[in-house]
Amino acid sequence: MLTSHYLRAAILLGAAALLSRLTFRLVETRLQILIFWGLVAVYQLVLRPAFGRRISVASLGLDLLVVSIATIGTKLAIEGRVWP
Repeated sequence: MLTSHYLRAAILLGAAALLSRLTFRLVETRLQILIFWGLVAVYQLVLRPAFGRRISVASLGLDLLVVSIATIGTKLAIEGRVWP
């Protein structure tokens, strides 16, 4: 079950992705998503077990989803519709 901690972490990651997209407009969106996915994977799969916490697949999925939506949503808000 997702607790408020997981939701808070997902919201913070989404805000970081949004600010990253606003700040680094010349960097490809897919590269930014891959970088954030890497950060999420390191946190969920390496750091959490190092601190004695269990790996949460639900939290991992939520974090990846939020980062992707925030990055793509910001791109669309800045550039408008980018496909035909």
